[in-house]
Amino acid sequence: MAKEAERLFSVQISERAVSRLLQEWHLDCPALKVPKPKGVRNPAARWYRQDYEPLLEWAERHQASLLLANCQPARRSPDTFQFYLQTSLRKQLWLESSHWPTENWLVEVMERSLAEQKMPLALCLMGLDLRRASQFKAWLDQHKTQINLIAVPPEVELCSS
Repeated sequence: MAKEAERLFSVQISERAVSRLLQEWHLDCPALKVPKPKGVRNPAARWYRQDYEPLLEWAERHQASLLLANCQPARRSPDTFQFYLQTSLRKQLWLESSHWPTENWLVEVMERSLAEQKMPLALCLMGLDLRRASQFKAWLDQHKTQINLIAVPPEVELCSS
């Protein structure tokens, strides 16, 4: 946003000022974290061991960018939805829509993310149940050398701040 303000209005705004404005307008995205859960038999610990750790290994092996993503109702308007991607540098691509994401829309977002990152992506997705998303899964299969996506099951809670 700071770069866009400079381009459009020839004004320099710090990233911190943009962050404060977004927070004031309830358009900010919480920072996402994937903490290592305590215990070994609870759903979060199993998911972490069986899905998240292999994703991290894949990302390292393929020199991939790790992205955390979330889809949720907006805080300021429950009939609006927010979708955001956070890189390891905490830079975020954020989208807002009055429609819950469709499979076509997810494919478009993933293609845009691949184009922007210019490297393989390891993606941990929260907030969407992809068990019946056959079109999206087919797209992922076609891009399995470029993107590895895991979904966080609804019973696993991750931290966001």
